[in-house]
Amino acid sequence: MSHDNDPQESEYAAAVAAAAFSIYLAEEAEAQNRRNIRKELEVSRTKLKSRKEDSITRQPSSKDHKNRGETSRSSAEVDRRAQESAFPVSRPSLSPSARSTAPQAMDQGLGIPPRHGNIEKKAEAWELAQMQKIIKRYEKLKAAVLTWEYEKKFQAKLKMEKRKAELDKKRTLNQQHYQNKIARIERIAGGARAQAEEERIKKEAEIKEKARMIRSREKAPVKYCLCC
Repeated sequence: MSHDNDPQESEYAAAVAAAAFSIYLAEEAEAQNRRNIRKELEVSRTKLKSRKEDSITRQPSSKDHKNRGETSRSSAEVDRRAQESAFPVSRPSLSPSARSTAPQAMDQGLGIPPRHGNIEKKAEAWELAQMQKIIKRYEKLKAAVLTWEYEKKFQAKLKMEKRKAELDKKRTLNQQHYQNKIARIERIAGGARAQAEEERIKKEAEIKEKARMIRSREKAPVKYCLCC
């Protein structure tokens, strides 16, 4: 009987291999998705960079801007003072919402979409969540493999101990059978020796008796018959 081709063990090993293969496919799909997202982000960064460069090239030089600014400021200062002296007007202060939207308006003026940072954060959060899922899945698979390994080793140890006990029992039975066989042989041999010794003694006794009879015949007197 072969203990290696256990159907249950083969089915479990096939299930573990299938789970590992499915995890590999899922990881490949997620990696491809991450590559696509990174590619889209790179394209977006390239477009933003080109927009920034275009906006910078369209802006006037700092020297011209300074000269025109000084001229406009001088004329505007004269007009403002004249208006203030004639019609004094209070200046409204900017609200917090207006202040917060000012950098966004500036970014939009430079061609930078405000949602770019949110997309980057969402991509990082999605990547982190997917990596955590993969880690959990692999930890579960490793735990299943470890459990399977422990159970199979335990079963193999039990089988080994069972076989050892069976072999010990067979060895004991074989030893007893051997001893019984040796005892029977010795008993038969002893009986044969005793019988042979008895036959020897009997034959020797017969021979001695015949020898005695022969001797007694030789010693007997000879009778002569005298006839006249």
